[in-house]
Amino acid sequence: MLVVFDDAIAHFDTGSVREMWSRFDFGGSIAAGVTADGERVVLAHEGAGLFSGQTRWMVLESQTGESVAAHWSKKSPADLVSVLAAHSRIEFSDDGRVTAYSLDEDRQLWSYDGPGEGCADSAAEAVGMRVALVSVCGDQVKLVELSAETGRLWDARSWAGTEVPELLPLTPRTVPGSSTDPVRSLVNGGWVDGYVQQAEGAHIDRDTSSLGYFPPQSESDQLPGHVLLVEDAQNARGRFALAAAELFLEEGLVSLGEVEEAVPLVNGGLPGSTQEWGTGDLVMGGNLQALLNDVLRRDPGLRQSQVCRSLSGRASSRIM
Repeated sequence: MLVVFDDAIAHFDTGSVREMWSRFDFGGSIAAGVTADGERVVLAHEGAGLFSGQTRWMVLESQTGESVAAHWSKKSPADLVSVLAAHSRIEFSDDGRVTAYSLDEDRQLWSYDGPGEGCADSAAEAVGMRVALVSVCGDQVKLVELSAETGRLWDARSWAGTEVPELLPLTPRTVPGSSTDPVRSLVNGGWVDGYVQQAEGAHIDRDTSSLGYFPPQSESDQLPGHVLLVEDAQNARGRFALAAAELFLEEGLVSLGEVEEAVPLVNGGLPGSTQEWGTGDLVMGGNLQALLNDVLRRDPGLRQSQVCRSLSGRASSRIM
């Protein structure tokens, strides 16, 4: 886990809660981010003295903190780390133009002109091997997905409307239960304004809609309030099942004994993360999902909408 302080950064191992490395005494505001593959950290800080008004930014190995590249820029520290792909940083302008620059050499890799003329209020996120860009173009909202390596267009869709949906990445490195964990928001019933899910390698992925214990996605012609960007669909399904199973237990919809027959318990209960199951986490997630769907099938009174209302109405005080 990378922790950014006012004038320092530190990288911790979450298993032992041990500091792996740190950097400090920058003398100016700093910003840092982790690349989409988790392999590198990009650290940017304001220059001082003769270098005032410039930003020094470095590329570090995430496991060791060793510097592998360093550059100067006129951009602010926050702008330089706002969207990071695996091997590049992404810049985008208000009109929807997207440009990728290599981390090692800071040279332009590709450029995408945007979804069309008259577009504004753009937002972008890098997830896995793709970059998602959403923009308001007149009375339409356009979403495009590009290859982070080449800028090639992978997917595009649009809705009538003038509000930019929130882009929410979900990767195997998203910290469960954190403020940036979209699973927490979804289970808490916070997405009453609708959502759609986009998964890598699929045109439009409908994983959550196939889960009877989760709210259905927005209709194709309905502008969603949120776009869930999934890097690893199998990992995401396990996380969805684990979050829902916790609430099923609290609501008395399933017993701890039934859960233990389906998956191993950790310290007498469900783990905080699917990763605590080790190498069999995908199998365990599938077993847990099957159990929850069995609960819905055996009790006809627990229709999807009723379960969703029950969970979303009671979860916010429990999932912290």
